[in-house]
Amino acid sequence: MPQIPNSQRLLCAMFALLFAAGCAGGGDETRPAVPDEPSPPLIETPTDAPDLPTSSGDDAVVLGGWVCEEGPEQEIAFGTEDGANVFQSYLDGRPMSVGTWRWYGNALAIEGTGGDYRFDRVSRVADRLTLEDEDARWVCDHVQE
Repeated sequence: MPQIPNSQRLLCAMFALLFAAGCAGGGDETRPAVPDEPSPPLIETPTDAPDLPTSSGDDAVVLGGWVCEEGPEQEIAFGTEDGANVFQSYLDGRPMSVGTWRWYGNALAIEGTGGDYRFDRVSRVADRLTLEDEDARWVCDHVQE
């Protein structure tokens, strides 16, 4: 994954904060629906078993950089900056989308400049992350830093 200069990271963080605050237009009607109660965990696993599927709803499942074999994005990154969850995607090594991510129970929602996504099934086995809903499937491998 390409290194992002600090000035560009600041710009990305500013965009992410704008989207989190709903200032980018569209208001709340473009945001994913939020369930009233969190869903039960999909898979319960001990934290010392990295080769077993890991339960979703845990930030450690998605944090870091990923190269995707399936899905609309070639490279994605989930991170945190100043307490905000920041999502970035890249196409041919160039920034494509920036936004925020958050858990709704075990569902992962991404709100970004390239579109909004809500994945109801999130799993990680070793260094492979799979994000799925009824319309989309992303399969990505963790980038070792």
